[in-house]
This record gives sequence, C-alpha cells and structure tokens, in this order.
Amino acid sequence: MVNKGGKDMKKESFKDKMIERIKVSIFFIPFILAIYVLLFVI
Repeated sequence: MVNKGGKDMKKESFKDKMIERIKVSIFFIPFILAIYVLLFVI
C-alpha cells in the first residue's frame, strides 16, 4: 500500500482493513465450506 494522504490515510486505514477483512471472510467462508463438502463427499 502506498501512503500518499498522510494523516488522512491513517484514519481511513483502520476502517479499510476492517472492511477488507469482512470482504475476505465473506468470500472465503463459502469457499472453505465448499472444500469441506468436497472432502466429505470424497
């Protein structure tokens, strides 16, 4: 990540990290569940 905004970027970085974690978790939970289902089927 390139920090151009300085102080303004630091305030948003925490929110952005939280949003990114939520997005990643929403993306990965079905993916992990699909892997578990495949493992149980096989």
